[in-house]
Amino acid sequence: MLHKIYQKVLGTSFKPASNIYEELSEETLQVIDEAFEPFSAENRVVDMHLHVGGTGSNDSGCKVHPHFMSPWHPFRWIRFEEVCSASGVSDTSRYEEQYMNRLIDLESNIRKKYGRKWGKSYLLALDKRYNEDGTVNEEFTGIYVPNEFVFELSQKHREYFYPAVSIHPYRTDALEELDKWGNLGVKMVKWLPNIQGIDPSHDLCDLFYEKMKQYGMMLLIHLGSEHSLDVPGTNHSLANPLLLRKPLDIGVKIIGAHIASSGMSIDLDNGSSWWKPTMAPNFDLFMRLMNDPKYSTLLYGDISSLSLVLRLPRPLATILERDDLHHRLFFGTDYPLPAVSLLTQTELMVQLGFLDEEDRRKVNPIYYYNPILFDFVLKRVVKSPVSGKKFHPIVFMNDPALISGKEQLPLESAPKGLESK
Repeated sequence: MLHKIYQKVLGTSFKPASNIYEELSEETLQVIDEAFEPFSAENRVVDMHLHVGGTGSNDSGCKVHPHFMSPWHPFRWIRFEEVCSASGVSDTSRYEEQYMNRLIDLESNIRKKYGRKWGKSYLLALDKRYNEDGTVNEEFTGIYVPNEFVFELSQKHREYFYPAVSIHPYRTDALEELDKWGNLGVKMVKWLPNIQGIDPSHDLCDLFYEKMKQYGMMLLIHLGSEHSLDVPGTNHSLANPLLLRKPLDIGVKIIGAHIASSGMSIDLDNGSSWWKPTMAPNFDLFMRLMNDPKYSTLLYGDISSLSLVLRLPRPLATILERDDLHHRLFFGTDYPLPAVSLLTQTELMVQLGFLDEEDRRKVNPIYYYNPILFDFVLKRVVKSPVSGKKFHPIVFMNDPALISGKEQLPLESAPKGLESK
């Protein structure tokens, strides 16, 4: 009952995506056309940060922490309700079905006009939390999205998606799981250390890193504070960018999600310790690694969520200015977050100098039809308040499967019917 009340009173009201090209103004349609101008079927847009999940309906195997489903934990419950509203979920018992129907509608809507200029997106799995002895920690598992679920979606909708698996390195079967997906051609592993309890510098990860190199896999790792899935047991210190030195020195190629654009961590390079810490912004620590020449072909970042209110203004302004690093950046929407109205505040972006009022007026209407397209166009027009620099088109073309150094295998030839755990 409370879910229905929230949806009716506070939920976001979207218009049918199918009406977008008939109902938007000519000037808005023109700004969309201009955003796609540099791209082609050979140099297509790649969204490498797209979420999927569920409540376990349709035997998906997905789970969410009970706190997100209970109004007795109002802050977590409200965050979950916001995501439901933003992603077209009106009935949580049909979460997976409604979420994917909405997602496919948005993706196909872009393809309808721009064809293969809009390439495949990477659907992200998320493993459970594990203890150092290899046992599952169900109590502190915030969200679980099985690899099998994501893989099967990528098979069913292979024209739209590639799978990105998530394998906790402390699992007793971690190497076997990595073999399974590596042999199927999967090119990306997703970690969220704060929530999953992963220390990227732990010795338990060493063999995992070596096997990732063997398969040419990239590691997409959340860096900095986590706002959306802050559950009991969350440990933000595990998302310290400096903990990546070990996998980088081993030779693993890494994408730092959101370019570590939120929160503070201990500056481990300056003699800091837990009893006498020197704190620094995670973004500064990440940029220290990006500026290190020995990591120039190993460390990358993605620009997902950079236009959301919680990550403005400094990281976005700095990375726009650093066009020498744009070839090491990836585009990601972090959907469904761009569809959460409270997080997307273009008026603030105008006030901070990232947008002209005219551009805001043209781009804003896209949101109400297709938040994924809106996020892409917004990031194509956003500019540095200092110099007016914009993201180079290469940011939107970069593909983990290509940068990993190994060709993406044709996943449509992979075995069907993998069972969810």
